[in-house]
Amino acid sequence: MPSFYANLRSALSAPIGNRQTSTPDDLVRTRRNFSHLGRYDGDTELSVLDRGLDNTIRAYQREKGLKQDGIMNPGGETERALNRDLGKMMRPAEQRQPLFASPVRLSATVGNNRENQSADVKQVQRSLGGLGLASESKLYEPSGILDRETLDTLQLFQQASDLRVDGFMNPGGETETAMNAALHRLNAPSPTKNDNENEGEDEKEEDEKDEKDEEKKEEEPSEDPDCASLKEAIESLNEEKVSLEEEIKNLNNETEKLQQEIDNAYREFLDIAQKYESSRIPTPNSIANKWLDSIYGTIVENTTPDALDEERAWKKYEQIKERNEKKIEELVALVKELGAHIRELQKQIEELTAEYRESGCGRNQK
Repeated sequence: MPSFYANLRSALSAPIGNRQTSTPDDLVRTRRNFSHLGRYDGDTELSVLDRGLDNTIRAYQREKGLKQDGIMNPGGETERALNRDLGKMMRPAEQRQPLFASPVRLSATVGNNRENQSADVKQVQRSLGGLGLASESKLYEPSGILDRETLDTLQLFQQASDLRVDGFMNPGGETETAMNAALHRLNAPSPTKNDNENEGEDEKEEDEKDEKDEEKKEEEPSEDPDCASLKEAIESLNEEKVSLEEEIKNLNNETEKLQQEIDNAYREFLDIAQKYESSRIPTPNSIANKWLDSIYGTIVENTTPDALDEERAWKKYEQIKERNEKKIEELVALVKELGAHIRELQKQIEELTAEYRESGCGRNQK
């Protein structure tokens, strides 16, 4: 059994978790890996951290007896555990009898938005199925169409082979070369007794390393449950506060757009009024007081094209102003309501933070 399947390298470029510098590619790849294990059923293409992924990571950490902080560090204990589970998922398929001996020979690149010749894609699908990465349907009945499963498992192969994880396979490239080497090992004669003994020693070394990691983790001071609960509550309130602040920002932007529509309609009216008779151009205050009511009698009687255009522009302005000011009033009320909620959250955060400090939390943490 090729050892790289049981020891996937770190594929994360940065930590994943709340207040971490998570990258979109890392978030998507992590969702796909949890999805492979049947632990995540959400949108695997979502490139932002949400509560669904955070809950998935924490639940996985809890099940594995790891620190439940919702954070995955590159090469950290959570990612190592995830990679070991992915490796175990791939092992049974590698024990199959050789089903093909022909190496992969691509005529063009396979990958997202590439040539993806049907014959090339079928070769990749058969190989991924034979190596135990893709489903058996890809092995026995390859479609020749680059679907999500094929792309995901191709990236998983790259990760397992210590290659650049880009989802592309070029003719004669490093991914094709590594896949042919893996196929050669799969089609090689059954391992001898000595080979099995060496493999057993490798697994023993891996288990001993895991035990040492566990012992080291146990030696580290653990956070008091009450302190952990307080810390989690503070983080949750901060997240809610940040979310509300972002919502207020969006509401203020919408308010500005509505006011801009009013201003644009007023400027349009002024442009037309200047063409008709500049002495009739009102000031903003006279507009607000509908000073032009008496003028419109003259405009209607003097039904020149300019006069009618001016009347239509004024009515358009009034309609937009009435509609938008009503919306603005509602948005301003909502912003005030959210602002009050934020102040209440801030008060709770300060109270919990004071309680956290008074309880001596964090003093013994490294």
